[in-house]
Amino acid sequence: MSEPLDDPRLRQGSDLALDAEKAEADGDATGGRALYAQAAALYVAAARDLTSLPRLRAVLAVSGVCLAARGGRFDRAIEYAERFLAEPGSLDPEGAEELETLLRSYRRALPEKDPEAPAPPKEHLLYRSRQETRERAGRAAA
Repeated sequence: MSEPLDDPRLRQGSDLALDAEKAEADGDATGGRALYAQAAALYVAAARDLTSLPRLRAVLAVSGVCLAARGGRFDRAIEYAERFLAEPGSLDPEGAEELETLLRSYRRALPEKDPEAPAPPKEHLLYRSRQETRERAGRAAA
């Protein structure tokens, strides 16, 4: 049996996340977000298949959820977190608690689906995370 961390999806997901960071640093926010979303899907798939190691499964699940959010896919991050949390005992307690915290945070960050709703205020979590990403990219380029 191979080692759980030797899963090629994790290697590919890590590579995509690094490419996403580089794309953001180069000013390609759209490309970076797409790469983060792809990386998230790979981490989540690897975590789903890892049923015998609850701690490692939780670490990979949290990573996948965070990558989805970093890619601006809060809807997907919420979906991933809900799926893992719907399987009692499949995660260690700390990992489940961290996913619950992320889930609450991302639910607040997800804008309402009302097309007539105004844009979120600048103090909104979603706006702040995008601004912080832009600022970090600007500092990295300098």
